[in-house]
Amino acid sequence: MEKIEYYPYLFRLENTDRYLIWSTESPSRISLINGKLAQFSSISHLEDFAKLIGIEIEKNSDPILVDLDLIIRFIQAPQKSSFDASQSLSAWNLIDDSLFSCLGETNSFRKEFRSKRSLYEKLFFDNNYYFYDRSRSSSGITWSNANIIEIAEILSLGTGLFRNNLTDIQ
Repeated sequence: MEKIEYYPYLFRLENTDRYLIWSTESPSRISLINGKLAQFSSISHLEDFAKLIGIEIEKNSDPILVDLDLIIRFIQAPQKSSFDASQSLSAWNLIDDSLFSCLGETNSFRKEFRSKRSLYEKLFFDNNYYFYDRSRSSSGITWSNANIIEIAEILSLGTGLFRNNLTDIQ
């Protein structure tokens, strides 16, 4: 059995940086308290909580920021000019891992995710094309207005559910 590792997961919401505890458990999980996503106002609060529950947070990597404020602005007015493929993929992954952790496999975001799998794969490839072909300077992917609107719709559903399932830990 492989050792489960725990990492801080940094996101911005309402102009405030917050942390979750993400694990390498398969499928990926976010730490919960009473069925809600445990969010922390600082890395030190997260580390104190981790000690309290007997888990060790990996120290060898800085968390990458998922800017949900940027995503929410995009959702409010979905345009190609405001579309950030990297942040959209990061938000999609954060939301999916989080909602799976607190709501399970059958949550409405997961159902929508499955119906939009090809859109997710396009987003994934646009952000990771260089792993498949290092000679390319870009993914070559073009985003239609319909794609942009679909991404905004699924991220809108996800950010609403995500926000409703957070709980502050002090």
